[in-house]
Amino acid sequence: MMPLPDSLYAPHTLKLFAKRVIDISAAAISLIVLSPLFLLVSLLIVLGSRGPIFSSEIGYRYNNQTIRIYRFRSNANTPPMGKINSSRGTGRFLLRSGIDRIPTLINVLRGEMSVVGLRCYSVPPAALLAMPLPHALQYTKLKPGLWTWTNVRNIQDRDRLDMKRELEDDLSYVRNWSLMLDIKIILTNLISRTSYTLDRAS
Repeated sequence: MMPLPDSLYAPHTLKLFAKRVIDISAAAISLIVLSPLFLLVSLLIVLGSRGPIFSSEIGYRYNNQTIRIYRFRSNANTPPMGKINSSRGTGRFLLRSGIDRIPTLINVLRGEMSVVGLRCYSVPPAALLAMPLPHALQYTKLKPGLWTWTNVRNIQDRDRLDMKRELEDDLSYVRNWSLMLDIKIILTNLISRTSYTLDRAS
């Protein structure tokens, strides 16, 4: 089957500009509103152990471009570079609440991610599949997001999704993307009682 033209899945430049404006506004306002929590968590990490406040990990987009994703350092998870520590109780709370991902808003401000977007992986996505990635995903201009369509699916059926289904969700998002869809994803996550606050690399 011949691949469909890139233009079919390329969002209009004006819509992409509007999405970028929303990303900048949302990330900046969130960082300002959450600044007291940001400072409190930073203080707890400094008092709990030696080391940097932030850890980072490499995330891969569908086109194999990489992003250095920032989050609060925690011993409740082990980033690829092995930067762990901080108190166990604090670390588990940061992970379960999604607070550890607040610094990821910096990635949004830098234009590396969006508030709502595609999945981001800890290894190249092509390496996880036995077949080539869909044409639309390889060439889409949409970025990885803090929240994704997969988050909504997790909230609705509460099952852990496999790679194939996550891929289908991202493909559906690319083909149907609109600002209204982004708003739906944000609202669904905000009103949910389930803790799927921020998407995590596979």
